[in-house]
Amino acid sequence: MFKKYLLYSITIVLFIVFFSNCSKKEKKTPTLPENCALVIKTDLWKISTKGALYELLETPLFKELINALDQSKQEIIIPYIENPFKAGIDILEPIYTFVARDDVYESSLIGIRMKLSNAQKFSTLVKNITKFTALPIPILIKENANYFMAGQWILAWSETDLIFLYQEKIEQRILLEKLMQLTTHQEKGTHTDPNFQNIQKQSADIAMWFNFNQFSKEIAQFQKYIFDIETPKQQFLYIFTDFVEGGINTTIQWRSPEIKENFLKYLRKKGEQNPQFIFKIF
Repeated sequence: MFKKYLLYSITIVLFIVFFSNCSKKEKKTPTLPENCALVIKTDLWKISTKGALYELLETPLFKELINALDQSKQEIIIPYIENPFKAGIDILEPIYTFVARDDVYESSLIGIRMKLSNAQKFSTLVKNITKFTALPIPILIKENANYFMAGQWILAWSETDLIFLYQEKIEQRILLEKLMQLTTHQEKGTHTDPNFQNIQKQSADIAMWFNFNQFSKEIAQFQKYIFDIETPKQQFLYIFTDFVEGGINTTIQWRSPEIKENFLKYLRKKGEQNPQFIFKIF
């Protein structure tokens, strides 16, 4: 009996020491490009513990996609679906999706970055996936990153991070340069913007940060309607979403009450022009 309680006590102590050490580590926001118009931070672990991912995997559409694969491909993919840790992706850390403005190439840089728990396992996953391709895709190495490119997208990973980038109208060498800038911590970038840091302080399942200063020219009319662009200001919008039992809770934070009111006026106007555009003003 004494040994049983001694073992139990040691386990508790080790557990406390382990997590106290983890809590002391300062978590830095991953490097994000400058000129980000949109950043989405997704807490995949929180979402998965709420059963939302399981419900997605059980949808007829997802099952149909899996069943459309031949047997050999299913044997490779299904184990990773059943156990995401097998892929070496750290689902305990948030995933960042971003869209950054690039006036030089007149196109947007779209990217996803996440943490890896085991780079070797992820390398194995990549090798298995490349078996699906008709032509072999060479895995290249530059500095501390493995990567492969196809057309105007690139997938790269280091010992700790996974990054995917896509951009139209851009040379591959320029896309590779952008990638390398994201593999090391940069002093400048969206991740250092104090306004962006607001989503880092929130514990939402999904946190979205809109930087209207970097939105493309195509939505200038929308921007002009909502904001006073004669005197440029910091034009930001935050949306926080949490999955709860029986529904979804969404909170919107505005820079000012005027922006909120103008936004709602915009939705009402669009709704009058096209009733299918929006059926409920929140």
